[in-house]
Amino acid sequence: MMLRKAYNERLVQDVRTNYDDGRLITQSAAADQPGAHDASMEPLDVAAWTMYFGVFHGGTPYEGTRDFLEEAHRLWPDKPILNTESDIGVSKTIARAISSLAFITIR
Repeated sequence: MMLRKAYNERLVQDVRTNYDDGRLITQSAAADQPGAHDASMEPLDVAAWTMYFGVFHGGTPYEGTRDFLEEAHRLWPDKPILNTESDIGVSKTIARAISSLAFITIR
């Protein structure tokens, strides 16, 4: 994980130095490893994960996604939080989980 954080730090520095046009920088990490506390999110503007709760990860689609998003927001309160990918079979359940959260912040 430290390698990914170092890479992201270099990436952010490069983009800000050479392409400083206000674009947001993010990545799409797997939600199950290492989880919401993924330190490689720290240098990025947006924290984002692929979430397959109830499919590949533990938990159920609704509760697993909701709990992960709540924990991610607690750990990264000043960053927008995204679910970048999920199983098509649970998309309505995930949409319900996301829509039940009122803390999504966009600056």
